[in-house]
Parts: sequence; C-alpha cells; structure tokens
Amino acid sequence: MSTAHSGLSYMLKLGVDIIKIDKMFVDAIGTDRNSTTIVETFVDLARNMRMDVVAEGVENFEPVMHLRTLGVRLARGYVFAPPLPGSSFLQRTRPSVSERRHWLRRNEKGRPCDRPV
Repeated sequence: MSTAHSGLSYMLKLGVDIIKIDKMFVDAIGTDRNSTTIVETFVDLARNMRMDVVAEGVENFEPVMHLRTLGVRLARGYVFAPPLPGSSFLQRTRPSVSERRHWLRRNEKGRPCDRPV
C-alpha cells in the first residue's frame, strides 16, 4: 500500500497544525471499538506532532467526557450551540463593555491589547 498521496503525507508537506476528528468518529465514541481506537490514535498523533485537535459534530455529552479524558480541548457541535447566522455568532462572541474595560486597564502602555476590544 502506497502512502504517496494519502492524507498523512500531506500532513508533512502542508505544515498541518490541527487535526479535525470527523463527526462519524465522534458519534461512535463508546459504541464502536474501532472508531474509538481511531479517535484515540488521532489524539496521540496530534500530541506527538504538537498539533491541536478539533472534534466535529459533537451532539451530546458522552463524547465530550471521553474527548476530555483524552485531552481534547476543542470541539464544535449542537451540544455547545446550534448553527448560527453570522450576526448572532458575533453578538455571542463579542466582548462585553466590562470585559473591554478590563482588558484596556490591563494594558499598561496604552497600546491595543491582544484581545479584541
């Protein structure tokens, strides 16, 4: 079996820094031994290559708990929020006035801080 055109070879060629775990594997965590093994292998691979991992399509808390025990810190799906129009997303993620004041106060040199204000 050749790996010349596999996704794994592109990880090296393209400088990938995040591995996404597909919803198909996330849904099967805890119910399908092979899928669980694949998820654990992705997480180990990411850790060994100093990459982040994002779990896609997380729809209930059981996979969240398993992913947390593996050290996965990033996930997306209905368990966190439904798909949103752009304006709703921005409203939910935009810092509040008090948060902006907090970050501005912490900036000692009067320059814009790292966090958006």
